[in-house]
Amino acid sequence: MSGFKKYILFVGMGDWCLPQLEIAKQKGYKTIVTNRDKNAVALEKADVPIVADGCDASAILSFLCQKQIENEITYIYTGTELFFPVALIAQSLNIPWHSPLSAYICENKSLMREKFKQHNVLHPSGCSAKSSTELISKVQYKKGKKYVIKPSNSLSSQGITIVSSERELKDAFNRAVQYATSKTVVCEEYVEGLLHDTNGILTEGRLIRLGINDKKAGPLPHTVVIEGSCPTILSKSLQEEIYSIFEKACRAVGLTHGPVKGDFIVDGENNVFVLEVAPRLHGPLGSLYLIPNALEINPFEGLLNWFDKGEGNVKEHYSSHHVSETVFATACDLIENFKKKGMVLNILEKPGISDRKLWKSNYDVPIYVIWKQ
Repeated sequence: MSGFKKYILFVGMGDWCLPQLEIAKQKGYKTIVTNRDKNAVALEKADVPIVADGCDASAILSFLCQKQIENEITYIYTGTELFFPVALIAQSLNIPWHSPLSAYICENKSLMREKFKQHNVLHPSGCSAKSSTELISKVQYKKGKKYVIKPSNSLSSQGITIVSSERELKDAFNRAVQYATSKTVVCEEYVEGLLHDTNGILTEGRLIRLGINDKKAGPLPHTVVIEGSCPTILSKSLQEEIYSIFEKACRAVGLTHGPVKGDFIVDGENNVFVLEVAPRLHGPLGSLYLIPNALEINPFEGLLNWFDKGEGNVKEHYSSHHVSETVFATACDLIENFKKKGMVLNILEKPGISDRKLWKSNYDVPIYVIWKQ
């Protein structure tokens, strides 16, 4: 990028994503950040702070126009589930991005499931419901089965419960629907297997690969991620298969241009199920800490390089099963257990702890320590 520094607009940036702000500044961009919390550190660090709800595209556009900087914005990014308003803002400012329709589908897991079904993308079987009575009727619970009950649209892991009996369905529905603005709840058959996160950039011709990391969920019934690791333990052939399904799933929901992330599970027979895709990179656990430390690929830096100079300037991930060192992100309470067992950890980072706020959110997501073995 040459000439006067232009702006990147970060919609709904949380304090745990501050390294993205620093990467943008290092590349010569000025930064605009929106956050509804006036005390957010991300606002303090931004060149132009906007105290606004990321869902309110009109308020954000109004602010930009009042400041007369709407034509100075070259790129837009969100690291959270604000796809539809971001697509509307991008469209209004003539910034190349995914379409509003594809963004809307990605915010609604019920619609996403329909698109997966239409395009023969393997995903866990299930249904959607607007009442607990409808859910119980549709599930027709089978003894020995487990089901994942989750909001059709919500942020992160909010409202997710895994049930193992019919009597748990009503409570699980009531918990999930609290977090669903659509008032719709999705039920999926629980697949036993390993969880894997993928990152990439979708272009008209191909998917640029930006890394896979593995993750481990905590105990039932509320499965918060307690550990992540990279490089992935998957074989080279399974990595290739996941990337192929990842691209197919993204195109099935209409995504076309920009960052993408996918959540996958591989069962004991090596069947690859896609859980969801979205027009953003994965959260900081994988994209800012695990993948950069393990693979020496920074997905967000790659995204800016692609936007600035084209795909030839992106450091891409090539499938490999060679693992020299594994980088872990482990919940702090588990780290204490490791220490009690006498384990010696090579600690790399404690995200957010040195920057006034702990790396956490308002729901049950633990603080992590990044270390390698």
